[in-house]
Amino acid sequence: MAPSFFRVCFTETLHDQKLEIPEKFLRDNPDAFIDQVNLIDPTGTAWEVGLTKSDNKVYFDHNWNEFVKHYSIQQKYLLVFKLLGFYTFGVRICDNSGCEIDYSSTRTTPSQTEQRAMADFVNFKTEKPCFKIIIRRRGVGYRFANVPAKVKEILKEVPVELTFQLSDGREWKVKVQRNKAKQLSLGQGWTAFLRDNNLMEGDICVFEFMEMNVFGVTIFHDTK
Repeated sequence: MAPSFFRVCFTETLHDQKLEIPEKFLRDNPDAFIDQVNLIDPTGTAWEVGLTKSDNKVYFDHNWNEFVKHYSIQQKYLLVFKLLGFYTFGVRICDNSGCEIDYSSTRTTPSQTEQRAMADFVNFKTEKPCFKIIIRRRGVGYRFANVPAKVKEILKEVPVELTFQLSDGREWKVKVQRNKAKQLSLGQGWTAFLRDNNLMEGDICVFEFMEMNVFGVTIFHDTK
């Protein structure tokens, strides 16, 4: 049986605009989280939600409030999260009557193209350390892309340059930059990588650690 947990939304939960993940679940499933996860409802609609840590507690935070608004989640709603694999959770929502909501009646949805890429991504399996980047509109055609904090855990010491390799043998050298807050981003070489692989909004790239400073790349495009 896949690991799972549930949470009841109380007034303070809605007010704080974040949801705490049970400590026991974190302890029992230490590899289930990076700095963001994917939440997928029963219709296949996917949401990317960021994580934050405060006072030794971990919360769904970035984009969580948008998720709550989308499903009109209110006080005493019950949410059940089931680990599907690779930083991805299925989520089911019951209203305060105890019945599951009608997901098809929600107001708006994330891009359908991103959902197609996400569906393929969920089935991706690897035993190698890895991280992912979802291509956003603001990132296409720009020189930089933020890098998940997971990279620091994989490499221990972050180099000034990474090599990205595809299965066909092609590779790209991409510079790694660090801002004053010590956040990492991909700089010179990233635009060429986007262009050469026709990457667009909603596409997903998984970067698997191969050897020192070298990552193999698997690309999930938003179209078939």
